[in-house]
Amino acid sequence: MEHIETLIQEVADKIRRKALISALIHGAICIAGLLLSLPGLESMGHGGSYIIFWGAVVFGLIQCARAISRYVGATETATGAVAAYLRSEVR
Repeated sequence: MEHIETLIQEVADKIRRKALISALIHGAICIAGLLLSLPGLESMGHGGSYIIFWGAVVFGLIQCARAISRYVGATETATGAVAAYLRSEVR
């Protein structure tokens, strides 16, 4: 039984590591979109044209939220994955 718990913990750690990297990358994309949009927003009040990188902001924000959700649910996901693996080995 201890072996199974160790395996679940290892799988959960790998899921968390990947989710953290994904959250950092997509968070950076969101922030970059916001920072690139700031100069355009400043010229908005002067009647000039402006560009808002809303695609990068929305995409980064959604993907970052999904990665955080994967990070939080890593143990449950790992438990299900290990259980499915063990069921397939029994057959």
